[in-house]
Amino acid sequence: MKYKPGRVDLQELTLINHKGEVLDLRSICPEINIFNDIYGYGTKVEFILVDGTSLVNSFPICGDELLFVSFKTPDMEDQKFETIKYLFKITHVHSRNREDPRSETFALKGVTTEIINNITKSINKSFTNLTVDKIIKAVHNGFIKPFTHPIMTFEKIPANDLVTQTKTIGEKTFVFPGVDPLKVITQLCNEAEVDPSTDLSLGNYFTYYQNSKGWHFTTIDLLIKQDPKDEFSYSDASIQSDEYDKSQKIKSIEIEEMPNTLENVLNGVYNQIVETIDPITKQYTVDKFNYNKNRKKFAHMEKDKFGLISNNSSFKNEFDTGRSVYVLSNIGNNYSNLEYIKPGSQGEVPGDYQLKNSRTVHKNFKYKTSYKNTFNIKLIINIPGNTNLEIGDTVEITIPEPSEAKDELAKTDKGLGKKYLITSVRHIMTSSDSGKDFFTSLRLERNNYGFDLEPAV
Repeated sequence: MKYKPGRVDLQELTLINHKGEVLDLRSICPEINIFNDIYGYGTKVEFILVDGTSLVNSFPICGDELLFVSFKTPDMEDQKFETIKYLFKITHVHSRNREDPRSETFALKGVTTEIINNITKSINKSFTNLTVDKIIKAVHNGFIKPFTHPIMTFEKIPANDLVTQTKTIGEKTFVFPGVDPLKVITQLCNEAEVDPSTDLSLGNYFTYYQNSKGWHFTTIDLLIKQDPKDEFSYSDASIQSDEYDKSQKIKSIEIEEMPNTLENVLNGVYNQIVETIDPITKQYTVDKFNYNKNRKKFAHMEKDKFGLISNNSSFKNEFDTGRSVYVLSNIGNNYSNLEYIKPGSQGEVPGDYQLKNSRTVHKNFKYKTSYKNTFNIKLIINIPGNTNLEIGDTVEITIPEPSEAKDELAKTDKGLGKKYLITSVRHIMTSSDSGKDFFTSLRLERNNYGFDLEPAV
């Protein structure tokens, strides 16, 4: 089959009500939006229905339904595409419109079942002497993943498994007194340190997110080191190129954000001071982060070639503030050597495992928080519908330099660079009298310029 931009194979769009009755919505659904974000949790759906049979009352639709969705980009002669499947829990009816007395238009919104689990469950237990990746797995399998329905049984829920579990270092102990599962996950991500056998980067920017493959616990550092999944080009119609086919043409582009030096100072990108107090030993220490000295200790696009500031920058050297934070943490002492503390259990005397495996939060805090804020270059591109791309993938894009001269349009905008991390994906499928359309909107991010900021020698 030859590629035709905008085609989609919508295999299933089935609504299931509280009685277990099913309804195929494909014929009355003119628009579907499916969205996920690497910094958010789960996947969301919003779709519009045009109804002339009073479905809200007769089916009925009360905001407690299930929706099963399955779709894909049709395969091409030289490229196969993945099928995307999700099970959503409908949350509410939205924007009911009755301009015509004989019909109404309304939207339904929903989220994946794991989000419902998060707001209906809490963790009231301790995890003792475990690495963070093992605690993440226990929380996911015990609280996030399981989903039960009063009258329906699902043998397999799509995109439900923990498929990436990046190895962490250091046994830790946590006690959670009735905390939402995703709040637990957030704390664990903030304190996790990647095992050096997996990655030597000190960024430790852990994230926990869902795409159509399942759930992932990994670092942004590791994600941006991946090879690009695909290439895309944004070019003037007058510029002829055989390097990219129609599926790789960028329909539109928005440069959403560029580095802001004022915000970067306030967010500790260039300089950060971490002041730590150990409440057990009454000790105090100060750690400093300076971007110019430390940036090569964590990952960048294009193999750390370029940064965000030059050697002649006003922010190159350490300065007094920038961002200053206070942290409560063990600062490296072995509490077991202190006579007035009994770690773990000693004989019949119960101890405190949190003291035995004390959490040295401050050690990587200065890198982790600064690194999080370095992703300053953000673009949004719209491309022909593509079900092979997921959040967490990287892509290469070619954007021309802006110019009225045709010869200049063939040159690449070096400042924006080429390689980007996909941090959000929105699939949009529409249907109207003029035909069907399917496009994918990607938010792309990178943490360095695409040109060399170092002064010429």
